Amino acid sequence: EIRPHLPDAVLLREQERVAIEVELTLKSRARLDAIVRDLGETYEQVWYFTTPRLVPTLREVASLARWQNVTVHRYPPVAAELARSHEPDFDSGSQTLR
Repeated sequence: EIRPHLPDAVLLREQERVAIEVELTLKSRARLDAIVRDLGETYEQVWYFTTPRLVPTLREVASLARWQNVTVHRYPPVAAELARSHEPDFDSGSQTLR
């Protein structure tokens, strides 16, 4: 039996669950694709925190994700960057995140 990937943490925000992943070592591309797919299908949002050298790889994997609900941030995070990327999108009339 194959179990889905469990995130490092889950943040409950109003009506959505946000999977939080901290990626400090590079996994194989196939493994990253599988993790992003599992988390993207299970959670409304996925936030990846990773070292600056891994950001480009994870952003590429995230850009190919089916649900487009995966965002990648440098670790340690920069507060201003987090605030901008996770503000509610009121233009669409919903509480979805950018």
